[in-house]
Amino acid sequence: MTISAPLLVEHTPNPNTIKVLLGTRILTGPGVEFSDPASAASASPLAARLLRLDGVDRVYLGEDFLSVTQCGERNWRDLAPQVLAEIQEHAASGDVPLHEPDTRVAPTEASTSEASTRIQTILREEIQPAVARDGGDVRFIRYANQVLELEMRGACAGCPSSALTLRLGIEARLKEAVPELESIVARDG
Repeated sequence: MTISAPLLVEHTPNPNTIKVLLGTRILTGPGVEFSDPASAASASPLAARLLRLDGVDRVYLGEDFLSVTQCGERNWRDLAPQVLAEIQEHAASGDVPLHEPDTRVAPTEASTSEASTRIQTILREEIQPAVARDGGDVRFIRYANQVLELEMRGACAGCPSSALTLRLGIEARLKEAVPELESIVARDG
């Protein structure tokens, strides 16, 4: 991984998560989240390295950023420099941040209804880019019986304001486009 610019750290709406802008693309396609260093080791050496830091609970790899979530017991003034140092050391090692896609998280359940297609299009084109700016992701799981199931990942998982974002932003937009949508169930990744 080549970092083309100094790493930039941004705060997110989730006080336990920071977003690190890498200045380079590390993956294409959907982001990947890890919470266990042992299972991350085979898929993402970078995530595994970060998860070994005391206090780091979750690492989400987006297209050109990482979201790092801590347990809530650490102070970011102490932990953030350690996170940045590990990212820099990983970059200097020349190792990849993420191995080939076949080691990544399985894709979400496919659904072919017209409503499901509209929902997935709005998620992909409007909602996911918006939440990525805050270091998060919203992943489609399934749509059945007018109920949409989503997975909140990255900075969105466990965020105190995610319920508000879900109800006032995501749900409102999706119900506008898909009036038959009755409810949304969201879970953390």
